[in-house]
Amino acid sequence: MKAARSPTFREGRIFGAVLPSNSPGVHSLWIPAIALKAPVVLKPGREEPWSPLRIIQSFIAAGLPSEALAFIPPTTAARGELLRSVDRSMLFGDASTTKMYAHDRPR
Repeated sequence: MKAARSPTFREGRIFGAVLPSNSPGVHSLWIPAIALKAPVVLKPGREEPWSPLRIIQSFIAAGLPSEALAFIPPTTAARGELLRSVDRSMLFGDASTTKMYAHDRPR
């Protein structure tokens, strides 16, 4: 029997998140990567880039090294580049947004 994976086990070196503009609650999903000591790369939604930027600034003010966090432009081109560049990621969007990445495999 295969053992269940622990939710506190870090599987990738760098974590990336393509965030939506319409739901601030999703930030609770990427923040645990910081506790797992994974560098985090965020691409916010175009309409609301401010919440993730403020969260990043808060972590840096609290003493997290700025090198552990990256904030990239909220452009469509940046989305694909982010997803291809990180070890693990999460992507939010409707079917037209997510279908182009449906068959991608983690590195």
